[in-house]
Amino acid sequence: MNLADIVNGPWAVTPQMLNEIRGIYATHLKGDKIDLEAVEARLGRPLNNEPKPYQVVDGVAVIEIHGVIGKRMNMFTRISGGVSTDRARLDLAEALDDPDVSAILLDIDSPGGSVEGTPDLYNEILAGRSVMPIVAFSDGTIASAAYWLAAATHKIFIANDATVVGSIGVVAAHQDISGAEAKTGVKTTEITAGRYKRVASSYKALDDEGRADIQARIDYIYGYFVDSVAAGRGVSVDTVLEKMADGRIFIGKQSVENGLVDGVAAKADLIARIKAGEFDDLVQPAAGVVAANQEVKIMDIASLKKEHPALVAEIEAEALAKALPEAETLAITGERTRVLDLHQAVFGEEAGTRLSSIVNSGVNADQVKALAGALPTPTIVAQESPSRAEILAALEAAGPEDVDGKTPVKSEEEDAAQAFETKIKEYRVEHDCSRGKAMSKMTREWPELHKAWLESKQ
Repeated sequence: MNLADIVNGPWAVTPQMLNEIRGIYATHLKGDKIDLEAVEARLGRPLNNEPKPYQVVDGVAVIEIHGVIGKRMNMFTRISGGVSTDRARLDLAEALDDPDVSAILLDIDSPGGSVEGTPDLYNEILAGRSVMPIVAFSDGTIASAAYWLAAATHKIFIANDATVVGSIGVVAAHQDISGAEAKTGVKTTEITAGRYKRVASSYKALDDEGRADIQARIDYIYGYFVDSVAAGRGVSVDTVLEKMADGRIFIGKQSVENGLVDGVAAKADLIARIKAGEFDDLVQPAAGVVAANQEVKIMDIASLKKEHPALVAEIEAEALAKALPEAETLAITGERTRVLDLHQAVFGEEAGTRLSSIVNSGVNADQVKALAGALPTPTIVAQESPSRAEILAALEAAGPEDVDGKTPVKSEEEDAAQAFETKIKEYRVEHDCSRGKAMSKMTREWPELHKAWLESKQ
């Protein structure tokens, strides 16, 4: 792609910046090459506008999106500063994988730029929302392609009432340079194949067919832009078209009122809020990137089992981990009620009340049996039933023997089931996670113990 194609291509940028870019191109076109050394001499400083690597502040990676946005760094960005979407994608990926980073702040001050490369970075920001909080901030300008990127973040904040926001739209220019060539005695003749190959050539006046072709491409990209804003901001396309995307510039709180921005905050305060976890709850599986002509695939349970068997097994294990304790509790409660009712019907209300008191103290049948040899019978059936602490103290003194004076022996299956429970408890302590997550992890690592555990529940 030559320089003319870049300049005349679609831009999501403020009109003022596009005019500056065209001015640089016009100078280049006349043959007056840009003297970068002379520009540096006039400025009194080198044109060192290379992008900076992200900085980590209190666990928050601050990625700068400053200046004109382009897919790669070039002459325009060296003169005026700018950001390469290719470089920004690398910084984003690195920050998402950085163990010292728990959140990302996009520090934006940009009038927008080239459409090329912007949707790709948008989609990667959107996907990154499932990994950690990503927040956008601007204390200058956040317009056009820059807002396209900001819309992919969880939240957008501006520093003050002077911050410029919006300009959601797309522009393309056609420059007819045939007159300029004629003055220099040059005539360019393009040889093409394909009806639309150079339908809007710069070497001839723009006709109706060429204009319609450019308009169709601009309309398509504009629709793509609007869809992206709607998806990122979580609003309808109609809302975006009605309140945000008519190309207007919004100043300060106007952007908050129209839904483009979530609030006003100083940069340092915003980083503190991010660090404090204010936006942690927003992290969730990505809603999906916005792609032109994307196909939506409906996943049923049969397809899920076929394509992702490990995931299905994990989900089933977690569901089982949650369901079994509930089922066990219901079964135990029902059986206990039945036995107490039967005891009261046979032995009378007073005996039933005493038994209920002992059962409700939290001891089980084996403990009561062992206690029978350690305490006099009248103690158990006395009007004042023993407390759980008293019963367990007596059990400890009696030792781990059953009613026959023999040490109970567990089966291998019981040992394995207990070992599985121990693994779950240890994993939860180490990783501070839910029982379901621990069980899913241990199910994959210890399948035999899990199998024994399941059998013990039957």
